[in-house]
Amino acid sequence: MTDLTRERERGEHARQILANPEFDASMEDVRRASLDAIAMTPVKDAETREFLYRWVRSLPMLREALIARMNSGELAAAQMLEFARQAEIEKKAKSRLARQRGRGTR
Repeated sequence: MTDLTRERERGEHARQILANPEFDASMEDVRRASLDAIAMTPVKDAETREFLYRWVRSLPMLREALIARMNSGELAAAQMLEFARQAEIEKKAKSRLARQRGRGTR
């Protein structure tokens, strides 16, 4: 499996996750539970509140990472198509050149 194929597949998997409504629901569940936990921490437990706050603030990074992976996969797919198109052009050019050489020697 080539790197581009692997990247394309990873991007497709990321797209599937992002398209799944359960992903959004789960992300919202985690966000709400974290906010509830912040509200329930004792006044003196600033360290736990700070940790939970940073956790909630980092949740969007998961979506951003999946979007980046999806975009990278789309780019890999486009590159693969371009490489295939270029290979086909080269194949046709070589075939034409071989035919022309064959006619010239007769």
